[in-house]
Amino acid sequence: MKQITDYSDVRNRDACIHCRAGLNSRNKSRDHVPSKCLLVDPLPNNLYKVAICKACNASFSPDEEYLSSFLEAVLTGSVDSDPNPLPSTATSVKGSFGVRKRISQSRREQPLLFGGTEVTWIPELNRIHSVIVKNARGHVFFELGEPLVDPPSRVDCLPVIRMTVDQRNAFEEISLGSGWPEVGSRMMQRVVGIEPLVDGWVLVQHNVYRYAVFQDYGEMVVRSLIRDYLATEVAWEY
Repeated sequence: MKQITDYSDVRNRDACIHCRAGLNSRNKSRDHVPSKCLLVDPLPNNLYKVAICKACNASFSPDEEYLSSFLEAVLTGSVDSDPNPLPSTATSVKGSFGVRKRISQSRREQPLLFGGTEVTWIPELNRIHSVIVKNARGHVFFELGEPLVDPPSRVDCLPVIRMTVDQRNAFEEISLGSGWPEVGSRMMQRVVGIEPLVDGWVLVQHNVYRYAVFQDYGEMVVRSLIRDYLATEVAWEY
């Protein structure tokens, strides 16, 4: 990944993007966006970071562990050790007994009409939404230099296998919409070709994580696709 210099308004960099607490040398932390636990080893070079306060950074850790572990359980079909595991993540199901137990209790088996069973997992959506919004705020700030402290107007997530063809096509289609990025922002530099987008998306890790940030019809919209499985969209009205 190539680092792009941010030339957006420096006045927005002195406070945490999540709680707006002032940042100084004692309470400032560097937060990866996206969360490292959603990626696989080896991690990309120059993984994007934004400055937030240490308290907020620590507060997201339990939910990040949960989401990482839940996705691994869903994708492997089990919370137990797998002889052929997915590529390793920073936090895995096998690393936390408490999380493994909670996720195991969310597993459901539904008999099928013509035999066999279908396995489903019931997510704790509040914890998943916490991480999705955290990363969405980070993506907006990294790309546009704009802090969005207020709660989003909507947060959606859905496995791509549950999407209709029309829903998936609409999700994949990214455009500038009704507004251009701020001059000097990283996103503006991407738009003009300094660090090109891939069909409107920022590719963090192939088949693992990509995201898009755009303004459209009175909304700031952030989409992400995690592990080619979970599609997310967060929007703020403005």
